Amino acid sequence: MKFHIQKDIFEENLSTASRFISTKVSSIQSIQGARIITQKDHILLTTTNLNDFYHVKIPARVEEEGEIVFDLKKTAEFINLLGAGDIEMKLDGGSLVVSQAKNKGYFNTYSVEDFPTIPQVEGKTMEISKDIVEKLQLVLFSASKEEARPVLTGVFFGSKGGSGEIVSTDGFRLSLLRPEKNSSELPGVIIPSHVLAEAVRQLKKGGAITATLSDTEKTMSFNFGDASIYTRAIEGEFPPYEKVIPKTHTTKLLVEKDEFLRNIKLVSVFAREQGDIILLDIKKDGLTLRPKTTQGTDTQVFMEQIEHEGEEIKIAFNYRYVVDFLNTISTEKIVIELTTSTAPAVFRDPKSENYLHIIMPLRTEETSPEE
Repeated sequence: MKFHIQKDIFEENLSTASRFISTKVSSIQSIQGARIITQKDHILLTTTNLNDFYHVKIPARVEEEGEIVFDLKKTAEFINLLGAGDIEMKLDGGSLVVSQAKNKGYFNTYSVEDFPTIPQVEGKTMEISKDIVEKLQLVLFSASKEEARPVLTGVFFGSKGGSGEIVSTDGFRLSLLRPEKNSSELPGVIIPSHVLAEAVRQLKKGGAITATLSDTEKTMSFNFGDASIYTRAIEGEFPPYEKVIPKTHTTKLLVEKDEFLRNIKLVSVFAREQGDIILLDIKKDGLTLRPKTTQGTDTQVFMEQIEHEGEEIKIAFNYRYVVDFLNTISTEKIVIELTTSTAPAVFRDPKSENYLHIIMPLRTEETSPEE
């Protein structure tokens, strides 16, 4: 096996492929590397963590066809430090040799026979609209990063009352998106959030994204240009999220998003020492933010509300959850709807009824009298 390839293009693809290798200790050493198959005027690069596969076709000048599985992490680090231009890659004995001018690196190879086969996904193929992919960012940040409950690490695509719903939750917060067009082409499917995050990244490069869902198995593929991701839908019952969404509210306020974010960050300087907890003291004349009370301190930040309706209330949150939401949404103003100091709080874009974010409040001594 021997080929020449543009360093910058190869490096970019290695970076993407590295997000789909196994980071766990496994008896299959090959899945900690990447497979290359050379064919005429291109190479096929594949990585997998057993649950997902990343596969891409990359232009190359092939001199000798062949197949190899190599140490991706160390090879990518070496290539990153090379200069621009072509690099040569070839199999020499049991090593992969990467050369550019007088620079040369030798890297480990693994068993080709042990590398898993990409699944065949046969079923209905549909194009995912740019609008839906862009709006996925509004739900991805709420998916859990912990694998203790696998269903929470994914994003649920389903339908309620004939309209599509895209939902994610980690048990402490929840994001729900109802696209303007019916998006329930994948009804009742939980898709790994990291796969959707890659789809969002790929969309920024331009082009269309298509998805294929197997008719017989819970497998699917996402295709964008010369690259594809194959994954398995997460099995299990997604939590009954509709039960968490408040039907009414007793307090509603409208605030400037950027000012709210800046004030939360001011208070967070002190909240980090108190379990990341901030208190919102909401009155008709304005909103006071302060960290969880500590003896001898009275740090607080006051901001005016654009509008206030209903009762006065005190409520506490993990400030990091609020910051995540504010950093994700692009609106200039946000609406906050509250019922009690212990009931789920709803955060909205005042100009859209198709998206809402829920954050569960925290119990503190300051808020308990309001229960």
